[in-house]
Amino acid sequence: MKYNGIEAINFLSRRIYQDDPAESSHWKKFHENFSYKNGVLSGVKGFGGSQPEYQGLKKQLHNLFLRKFRKIGIQFPKFDSIDFNALQITKTQKRAYDLDVLRQTLTASLLTTFPNVLGSDKKVLIIGDGFASLSSILLASKLSSQVILVNLTKTLLVDLLYLKKWMGDNLFDKSTIFINSESDISSIPSSKSLIAIEAVNHKLIRYFSVNTVINICSMQEMNPSTVKEYFKDFSFLSNRKLYFYCCNREEKILPDGIVSRFSDYPWNNQDTILLDELCPWHQHYYTIVPPMYKRYEGPHRHQLRIMKFN
Repeated sequence: MKYNGIEAINFLSRRIYQDDPAESSHWKKFHENFSYKNGVLSGVKGFGGSQPEYQGLKKQLHNLFLRKFRKIGIQFPKFDSIDFNALQITKTQKRAYDLDVLRQTLTASLLTTFPNVLGSDKKVLIIGDGFASLSSILLASKLSSQVILVNLTKTLLVDLLYLKKWMGDNLFDKSTIFINSESDISSIPSSKSLIAIEAVNHKLIRYFSVNTVINICSMQEMNPSTVKEYFKDFSFLSNRKLYFYCCNREEKILPDGIVSRFSDYPWNNQDTILLDELCPWHQHYYTIVPPMYKRYEGPHRHQLRIMKFN
C-alpha cells in the first residue's frame, strides 16, 4: 500500500506501538518512551534537537558557539545559500537552527564541491535523517530532484511531521509518499519529491534509480548484520555509478555489547575513495558548562566513495 502525505503520518502513527524488527539495542533504548498522541510528540531522543527557535540572549549565545562550526563552511562556495535555506526551513518549523542542523548544512555544502554527486537532476537515498533535516535542505536547495528516505518507524514518523511543518499541508500531500511494497513503486507519481520507506522494508531501495547514498551517524547505531544488508542493497545498483557519503563513529559499543566499527563495514577495496578523513564538524559538541567544546566519546570519520561491486 502507498499513502500520500498526511495519510502516511496517520498510518505510521498507528504502527509506533508495535515492535520494530529493524531496531538495534541502541534504538530500543532511545525509543522506549516515544509517544505520539493527539498530535503531540514526546520521548523524542537520540536523533537531533527540536528546541523552539532561540530568542534574545540565548540566541546570541548559541550563535557564538556555532561560529566555530560555521567558519568551516567558508571553504564551500555554496555554503551561504544552503545555510540561508536551512535557516528558512527551521524558521518555518518554529525550530532552533542548532548544531545538528548546521552539520547537515555543512555536509550538503561539502558534497556540492564534488561534481555529479548532487544536483537538480540527481536522486538521493538517505538512510536515517533526524527531523528530515538533510532531506529538507537538499530539496529546498534544489540539490536533489527526489529523495528516498529510509528510517525506523518512529523516527520516520517524526521526519514526516517536520517535513509537513516546512512544506505546509497542501505541498506535503502533493510531494510526499510512503510505500511498503514493491508493487507500489511503478505507480509513484512523478510529482513526488520525497519517498518514505520504513527501515524494515529497506530492500525496496533496490528497485530505485539512485545517484547518491548518504548515511550520517546511523550505521554506527545499527547491528553489523544490518549494515551488511544495506551494502547488499547497494549492489543491486551496480549498473550505475553510485556515490556513497558515509559519516559515522569509528567505533561504537551498543547497549547490548555489540560493537560497530567503521572499518568493518563491507567495503570493497576497488572503490574509488574521493574523501577520507575525520569529519571536521563531527568531533566536538558544545555545552554551557566549561569546557564549552567537548569531544564525543570517539572520533567520527567521513568518506565519499564511488562504489565498486563485484
